[in-house]
Amino acid sequence: MKKQIIGAVVFLLPMAMLAQSAIDAYTLSHTDFRGTAKFMSMGGAFGALGGDITAITQNPAGIGVYRSSDMSATLDIDMQSTESSTIGYSEKNSQTKVSCNSVGYVGAYRIDSDVMRTFNWGFSYNRSANRARRYSGQMHNLSTSLSNYVAGVTNAEGWTANDLAGASYSSSSAPWMSILAYDGSMINPQADGKSFQGLYGDGTSGYGEYEVIEEGGVDEFNLSFGGNIKDVLYWGITVGMTDIDYKLYSYYGEALDNAYINDDIQGVGNVVVGPASYALENYLRTTGKGYNVKLGMILRPTNALRLGVAFHTPTYYSLTDNYYTSLGFNYGGQQSSVETNDGYDGITDYRLRTPWRFIGSVAGVIGNKGILSFDYEYVAYNSMSLKDDLGYPYTDTNFDIKDYYKGQSIIRVGGEFRVDKQLSLRAGYSYQSSPVDDDALNNRKNIITVSTTPAYSFDKSTQYYTFGAGYKFGRFYADLAYVHKTRESEYHAFSPVVEYGEESPSNIVKDNNDRIVATIGYRF
Repeated sequence: MKKQIIGAVVFLLPMAMLAQSAIDAYTLSHTDFRGTAKFMSMGGAFGALGGDITAITQNPAGIGVYRSSDMSATLDIDMQSTESSTIGYSEKNSQTKVSCNSVGYVGAYRIDSDVMRTFNWGFSYNRSANRARRYSGQMHNLSTSLSNYVAGVTNAEGWTANDLAGASYSSSSAPWMSILAYDGSMINPQADGKSFQGLYGDGTSGYGEYEVIEEGGVDEFNLSFGGNIKDVLYWGITVGMTDIDYKLYSYYGEALDNAYINDDIQGVGNVVVGPASYALENYLRTTGKGYNVKLGMILRPTNALRLGVAFHTPTYYSLTDNYYTSLGFNYGGQQSSVETNDGYDGITDYRLRTPWRFIGSVAGVIGNKGILSFDYEYVAYNSMSLKDDLGYPYTDTNFDIKDYYKGQSIIRVGGEFRVDKQLSLRAGYSYQSSPVDDDALNNRKNIITVSTTPAYSFDKSTQYYTFGAGYKFGRFYADLAYVHKTRESEYHAFSPVVEYGEESPSNIVKDNNDRIVATIGYRF
């Protein structure tokens, strides 16, 4: 039974009771490519252009470009398609979501000054992140089991059967995953009563399956101010208030043949070999509010050239997690189920600081017919941090953040061609590098997860291809955009154990989303 217990190296992989993980910090911090149809049709390359409701949230100096007041609303139809695949097997999921991504107003006021030509202000609502996503899959020919992983970590942390038997989730310092696995016989005590074994041993085979459903997102409400200095320098500042509501349902199950099952009749430490299956279901809802500040400038040294720079502070969140887990199992024909905390939600309050951002931009105006624009954005994901509700840092988790994540580079390119005074055609492209450290992304690091959610996923690169058109009629305008998104991630049922060469069950998850975005606006 050499595969039944993972060795002591897993002391590197604690299962914290209630704290958040580096994975959670990223899930709640990353934003989407969303906004008005004009902004999106040009790949979001608006850092040096401005004059758009969404562009103000990217570079606040864009509000200083306005010479007249503006109001607009944007509707987004998101057709999502996700494929999960492993060797010899794939599974597809699709869904369509309709949402209002942007509503805003800008008031432009002329000032009787030779220096400050205009002073403008505005407010806007933007859906900065949409978390709606669904994917599922299977992993055949398992070489290990989640039960073995949990047993190994429980052993390495020194928890015994006496610690876990009848343990209270609310008062015990033992990890929730260890208590749940013990109550559900996913891990079984050995004869000495001081260590546990998993269900997978020599001769065991089987497969795993999973499903992940994410809902909700991040809404941002912005108040912006800016001005125009001699039609050469434009400046702006935006204060943002964010509201987050994120829901996660995750399922992971295994069906094993020739599993090593504890024989209750013969007593502790005696096992029989037979069929075993179990299903772990996690429910999580994260809610809270945050704030941030954005600063920006746009320089127009000539009529044909625009240069932009912007800085976004982190968003400072106060968050609350509500969570619940159930474990259903069938060992040798005996079925039952257990749940965490007697069926009541666990609740954790904490604080999150998201990454800061820097954006540099350049744009060229080609006569009265065309615009070419380029943005580079750096997002410091390794600067994220977590604290408890009293402000004390989660030191180990913050170390993991710096270990797993790195700065992300985002490139945006866009162009517009004005067919005539009414009609414009647009196109753009955006590339986002992976924010994950290369060793973590390529399974050369142990990944620490918390509570009862051992599964995680890492994003690789993301690309957007965008096209659109705009039409003006009097003071009204209408813009339409088509956005195609491709992204690849890797799902892991639990962490690999690098020191032993133990790979975790995993799948490649590919997103291919198509979106139709329409904006109606009025300038006056």
